[in-house]
Amino acid sequence: CSSDLASGLTQTLSLAFEGEDYTDPYFEDGGRFGVSGPVLGGRLGIGVAAAGHRSAELIMQTVLIGQNELRPVRPIDDGTLVALEASFERALGGLLHTTWRIELDGEASAEAVGDFGFTRALLMLVGERAEEGGAWDWAARLGLGAAGGELPAQRLFLLGGRGTLPGHAFRSWGGDRVA
Repeated sequence: CSSDLASGLTQTLSLAFEGEDYTDPYFEDGGRFGVSGPVLGGRLGIGVAAAGHRSAELIMQTVLIGQNELRPVRPIDDGTLVALEASFERALGGLLHTTWRIELDGEASAEAVGDFGFTRALLMLVGERAEEGGAWDWAARLGLGAAGGELPAQRLFLLGGRGTLPGHAFRSWGGDRVA
């Protein structure tokens, strides 16, 4: 909870003074239904989602304190997204006081029942060290992703800025594959 508070505080101060907020909001109205359960020593989830997506726009052009301009909101492709979703997560055990797990997420959408037709998959290897009363914690994520079809802008794999590609503007790079 304290890291969420620190992240929210950092984001608020960054927006107020520099015009960088590290989010790309858009409006999504809809719902999801899914089930999950144990499979092959892990947890499998399957579901369906349907949602209308609409672009958000800035209502202010400059920061609250000073004259810096706000970073523009990244545009999305408006429309209805209906998709089948699947996920699998499995613990791999521990090594050097670190817990490891593998995560696989997939999504498929067809234009016959919505405005978008694509497939998208992301495989992640996650390592975390969180020791009760320990002096420090850390986490690392290594991912591979690929997509097919015509991805809407809000489903692209995005890189740039804090936490992904330092030295480049926030989410300045995007595409249908990531490593």
